Amino acid sequence: MRKRWREAHPDRKREYQQQWVAVNREKLREYYNRCYESLSDEVNARAAARRDADPDHTKRITRQWAERNRERRAEWQRNRHSDPVTYQSELEANAAARPRERSLSRAGLPPQLLHATTAADRRANKREADA
Repeated sequence: MRKRWREAHPDRKREYQQQWVAVNREKLREYYNRCYESLSDEVNARAAARRDADPDHTKRITRQWAERNRERRAEWQRNRHSDPVTYQSELEANAAARPRERSLSRAGLPPQLLHATTAADRRANKREADA
């Protein structure tokens, strides 16, 4: 009976659902939060595995996103530098690196080469270290 009524009156069914959501907003929020808490680790693990499976694709789409969102990234940088504590700590880290570079140069050693390691590489290194 109910199923036939729902099929015959889809607009009234939709209206009822919208009213229920409006009245039970908090109940719905709790439900979504419980689902997120129970599934977030699994979803994050699947996403990491998908990124690890094709790191070149991940790099490519990350670079494309960065190119499309230059202004947003610049705004984040401005916001980060507007915090005096964060900005000062970055300046201090850069200042601490300069004497180290000079001492390496004076000793005739090459500068310390640092390269960015992807998250996929870090996860792979961690798995190898654990094994």
